[in-house]
Amino acid sequence: MMFMSNRVMVDSSILIEFSKNTKTKLLIKLISNTAIDCFINETVLSEYFYHFVAINGGRSPLATKEAGEVDQVFSNSSSYRFIERFYYFQTDATLFTLVPQLMRKYNLLSNDAIILATL
Repeated sequence: MMFMSNRVMVDSSILIEFSKNTKTKLLIKLISNTAIDCFINETVLSEYFYHFVAINGGRSPLATKEAGEVDQVFSNSSSYRFIERFYYFQTDATLFTLVPQLMRKYNLLSNDAIILATL
């Protein structure tokens, strides 16, 4: 018997490229297929919003924050609302031991290890 999963973990890079209106085909296929449940976690959400502020603010997120314009970025664009269609994987305390192991084993940085550990 073959196991088929209808759950897909979506990385922030896919969401970011979608927001930049580049490399959109994969995400469009995923979110338009009602048989597939797309998941993200807190780290993916954080990375995506960080880049969303840069893309839509026209400068670095820190410069946008220092100018007091984060609210303006979100007020001027609601294109981020598509992520409301995603499900969320919850993380827990096992990350404290699993993340360093994954970082060492696969030569990952912390956010990528957190994303992998969420699966």
